[in-house]
Amino acid sequence: MTAPASIGSSLQRFLAALSRQGEVHLTEVDTDLNQTGYLLLQAIEKLGNSFMGIHQALASQHALIDAMRDGELLTPALRGQFSRLQEQAAMHVNSAVTGLQFQDMTSQLIGRVAGHAGALRAVLDNVSAQAALLPVASDEADVQVLLDALNQTLDENGEAQKEVVRKTVAQTHMESGDIELF
Repeated sequence: MTAPASIGSSLQRFLAALSRQGEVHLTEVDTDLNQTGYLLLQAIEKLGNSFMGIHQALASQHALIDAMRDGELLTPALRGQFSRLQEQAAMHVNSAVTGLQFQDMTSQLIGRVAGHAGALRAVLDNVSAQAALLPVASDEADVQVLLDALNQTLDENGEAQKEVVRKTVAQTHMESGDIELF
């Protein structure tokens, strides 16, 4: 194999590795952003429904209180209605709290997005810094050394990234239990 083919091969391998790593990170960023959007829509819908349920339960309680104030006795039937309305309000409050847990999971996804973007930025910065060290009047051997170092850096980064990428987000706070998605 001739020296120019070796340098060309190294450059080709380097650019392919750079492209692969960039694609992996950008795919993760895209996936996490889509999941974040989905979580936000679900959380907003859940919170809206929960607060409407709380509003309806409280309106019904107020109607019962008004009926009692207007002279009706607190019959066992009215007491049962109060108990059911209190249970409904508690259920809706618990549902709203669960909806708030989505904020925690969304924050985790946003952190992942930032991590992937930072990792991609670090790879590209490393390439730029190492390439800047190459003298303008470099011979083929200098170029070969630089490309080998860049390829090694990209290979190590790619292996490290495989171990770090998590595909789940988890919610482990609040009393409503643990939640894990994706």
